Amino acid sequence: KQVVSTQSTGDGRTSGLVGTGTCTHTNFVAGKENSWEIDLLRNYEIERIVIHFRRDLSNSVHIEGTEVYYGDMLIARLEALPSTFVYTVKTPGSGMKASKIKIVHNSYHLMLCEVEILATERSINEVNTSIGHLISKGMPTDQSTTHSTYRSALAVDGNMDQNFNAHSCSRTSAAANNWWHVRFFRQVAVEEIRIYNRIDHNGEAARLNTAKVYVDDVFCGQVYFQIAQHVYKFNCKGVVGERVTIIQNNNYLQICEVEVFASSLIKEEQLVKVQGGFEVVAGGDAPYRAADGKVNSHTGHHSCSTIYNPNYWETSLIENYVVNRVVVHVSYNQYYGEQDGAEVYVGDTLCGTLDGTPTKYVWEIGCPVGTYGSTVKLVGTKHQRMSVCEVEILVTESSYKAAEARIGSNLSKGQRTEMSEFIAQFSPELVVDGDRNQAYSQGKCARNVHGANRGNFWRVHLNKPSRINQIHIYPRADAEVTSNNFAKVYVGDVFCGEIVTMLNKLMYKISCEGFIGADVTIYHDDNVLNLCEVEVYGTEVDENEDEDNDDGDDDPFDDDDDDDPFGPFSPLRNTPKKYGVLKNIAPEHNTYMTTWTTNGRVPGLAVDKKKNGNWGHGSCTDSGRTLADAPQTWSLDLMYNYPIQRIVVHSLQRYMQHINDTKVYAGSYQCGVMYYHSQKKHVYKIDCGGVIANNIKIVHTNINHHLYLCEVEVLVKTKDYNSIQSELGAIISQGKPTYQSSTQAGTAATGELTSDKTS
Repeated sequence: KQVVSTQSTGDGRTSGLVGTGTCTHTNFVAGKENSWEIDLLRNYEIERIVIHFRRDLSNSVHIEGTEVYYGDMLIARLEALPSTFVYTVKTPGSGMKASKIKIVHNSYHLMLCEVEILATERSINEVNTSIGHLISKGMPTDQSTTHSTYRSALAVDGNMDQNFNAHSCSRTSAAANNWWHVRFFRQVAVEEIRIYNRIDHNGEAARLNTAKVYVDDVFCGQVYFQIAQHVYKFNCKGVVGERVTIIQNNNYLQICEVEVFASSLIKEEQLVKVQGGFEVVAGGDAPYRAADGKVNSHTGHHSCSTIYNPNYWETSLIENYVVNRVVVHVSYNQYYGEQDGAEVYVGDTLCGTLDGTPTKYVWEIGCPVGTYGSTVKLVGTKHQRMSVCEVEILVTESSYKAAEARIGSNLSKGQRTEMSEFIAQFSPELVVDGDRNQAYSQGKCARNVHGANRGNFWRVHLNKPSRINQIHIYPRADAEVTSNNFAKVYVGDVFCGEIVTMLNKLMYKISCEGFIGADVTIYHDDNVLNLCEVEVYGTEVDENEDEDNDDGDDDPFDDDDDDDPFGPFSPLRNTPKKYGVLKNIAPEHNTYMTTWTTNGRVPGLAVDKKKNGNWGHGSCTDSGRTLADAPQTWSLDLMYNYPIQRIVVHSLQRYMQHINDTKVYAGSYQCGVMYYHSQKKHVYKIDCGGVIANNIKIVHTNINHHLYLCEVEVLVKTKDYNSIQSELGAIISQGKPTYQSSTQAGTAATGELTSDKTS
């Protein structure tokens, strides 16, 4: 028997044309059963089966004599009809159930373009009641290692494609001792687990053999691989737990989809209200008003957002949460019934719909069990506009704590701030007062006095050195919404990212990869800074904290933090890489360049600590045009060997294509290549992995283009820098009395300039 892929036959496409790639085709061998079969995994009462055959053949030999089996019972033998390619087969009925349907053609190739199986609603409900709800889709996952781009989350993305090359399957990179797991943030009674194996290569599919399935620490079953079986079902009989783990100690672990069904919650969780920002583009007028914590539903009190063209409202949460319910408050003084039909989504999951009940202004929308996401969206479907006054989002306490463990808490609120040349009534401390009101006109934001080329910055000093994971920036929303474009965000000396403004985008999330620092600075030398709130998420650390945080064991379930309250499957496994404290050493050293233009664009401009990418402000180098036989090279002499962690290159904000294919070296080691991607990228982070080098080179071979460098930052671990400096000893010559044999007229007679580092 040959069992072929169900992916083309059950993909919902019924064109009937083989060339469209949506039909299966068996390889007919005389004397052998030529069949297609589907395992429904549970017994259903089927009413009818609709078969779509290939329709681009001149005859019907591929249809005539086709047999249809309901379980083991033959229920039909088809007679081909002229110009007919879709056939409906009725089942015996009378409450008879089956879990498998088989279609057989023993005298020709079997070519099926779609098979539709329709069951009674009663039997579907019976199955759903017995196995519970699907709770695994979109939930947080992890695996022991990751091969290429085959991430653990692909196994719960809802894509049932079992062709590995379609990139919807997860896979580990190690040949043994592998695991994969999914977490639910609550205790659930697991009834059934289904594992979908790859189907495009039997040898590769056999790697799943002997994989073991657990609910928490309770064994639920083991895979016994069979060539004809592509889905493995495990009856867990209501085992209680909050995670499902698949362990494969003997081979690579590759999974195309995992479905976990749970019948009930064991414990109702406490709920926590969270507030979103507007990292995604939001529709309508003043969308932030619907997330300001004020439930005043009168539009005249300036606490409602009117959304229109397009008629949707969307907020981005700080992290992924398990969302229990969403409460929507609409206006009561105008546009009655405008909310009728509006849909509430968490991520891609529809939680519910608002109705047009008169005099109803608040809707409490419950979400399906286990709804997990980081965005909440309200989509109007019947009307052109809608006034939304507040959207309250309630998440489970455990998912809230897990998110806090991943990114930390807001460390900036109420801390000491400073700002260059600011307008008196718009002072820097307003940016950390905990109020996300983005209306500058209401005195809730800080602003510089002057614009370009004035060294504008805003800085917050944290209570103590902290490991920073994310920074959320809320700009002004009522005017000058693009003034922060290309502002750069730093933790200490380390560049985290920059703001690239978009119309109606009202929150910018900057990832800082766990860098350690005692202050966060936003630099902007190209315009005024308009900041309404800045939230710095991370955890405080001891100044002497071990930067590697490795406890030295090899336990694949251990996240190397024995104090983790969340246990072996902690969300802390997904925290950013921990670099420790980094220092930019580039400004301390000499620079060179193959050539440079005569307008003063010397190589030292790339290490002058000015991050302005605007050509007209005079802080960028210019090599002149690169010729085919003469690549341009900018270099930095570090004088001593340092373990180089990262190189950050700031190129021009205009003419960004000039940087394309420029190579970055630490010593002779090529750390990376800068490629031009879009007009929005002009800062490049190049990781060097701690390679030892005493010089940095940037080599430009892009013919007829210039090498423009506005700033180059070379980052090393502070502890490595201090160690090298202690070996060298302190500088003892600076500022000491000096003498020379004679002095040229016009220079300093005392010779003090020779001990000035700037001369």
